[in-house]
Amino acid sequence: MGMKPSSGLFCCAIRRKGVRTFSLSATTASSPLRRSRSGRLRRPAKDDPCMRDRLTKERRSWNMSRIRGKDTAPERIVRSLLHRMGYRFRLHGKKLPGRPDIVLPKHKTVVFVHGCFWHRHRRCRRCTTPKHRRAWWLKKLEGNAARDRIQQRLLRKLGWRVVVLWQCKLRDAVGLEKCLRVQLDG
Repeated sequence: MGMKPSSGLFCCAIRRKGVRTFSLSATTASSPLRRSRSGRLRRPAKDDPCMRDRLTKERRSWNMSRIRGKDTAPERIVRSLLHRMGYRFRLHGKKLPGRPDIVLPKHKTVVFVHGCFWHRHRRCRRCTTPKHRRAWWLKKLEGNAARDRIQQRLLRKLGWRVVVLWQCKLRDAVGLEKCLRVQLDG
């Protein structure tokens, strides 16, 4: 492109899965990459103010309000598999504690499809805690996990069998089908 370095623009080569991609970016205050004294690109330190949330409080609130708890992609995968296996079910049992994602009344079984981040799947790489407002996030996410345990205990007391499926385990369709057969038939 032949741009001067002082123009505020730079061409960045990114290699992903063997494919080289070029992108033109501006070196402004909102850019996540900075030039070091030697001229190389670097990421700012974690305590750098530009690493804070770049969205306004209102926009972040709007984004978070669009995250839904029903009909998520992992939930649809499990429902599709159960239907192919011949099981018939109800969705989001309103009369049961915790409003389970899938209710199989004939088998007296409920299925929860949990996201690893929101429900704190231990020893999972998706179970991370955001760095910004860490104490608030820990309280919220640990509260979710504690509420899950309470709701499962209540369901067991009512005589229901509880199956919890984690988002990260849904990739293995054969393993998931075996797990569901054991839980529902056994």
